[in-house]
Amino acid sequence: MPKPSSVDFSQFFDSLELAQLALIQSSAWRSEVVKLPADVHMEHEIAIGQGAPGSWRATCKYDLQAIPEKGSEAQLKISATYSVLYTAQGELNDDMRSVMAENATLATWPYVRHLVHSTTAEMGLTPLDIGLYKVKFKANNLGDSAEKTPSAQLKKSTSKKKRSSS
Repeated sequence: MPKPSSVDFSQFFDSLELAQLALIQSSAWRSEVVKLPADVHMEHEIAIGQGAPGSWRATCKYDLQAIPEKGSEAQLKISATYSVLYTAQGELNDDMRSVMAENATLATWPYVRHLVHSTTAEMGLTPLDIGLYKVKFKANNLGDSAEKTPSAQLKKSTSKKKRSSS
């Protein structure tokens, strides 16, 4: 199948709309005793699938674990899955799928941050603030197409340390 021209790419994204964003699954667990500081690890997976004609659904899954610096088992786990529905005219190729995956991540990230912050507060912990999303996008020249970077991949992992606020 021939690769769509840049006109097709442009037309597709001109008609693209985010139609719905919904939390479809969440879970949280903490141990009785949580020792700080801890290493916080976040896994992120995305799947893009065809919906009804002219629609695509991105499923963004986030799994967070906090493991004490001198421990091996998680003391805190938070999991959330969001569904993002897009509508557009045209067909979705691999390049468009990559852009849509990145957009779905950007669209859901503020909700993930809020969920983690509020859930840890409700657990009686110092609310955990995870960072703003860092966009990693690289192009050789303004006219060249962008090169895929780790943030454009469909699965990623981030880590940071959580320190006590005392």
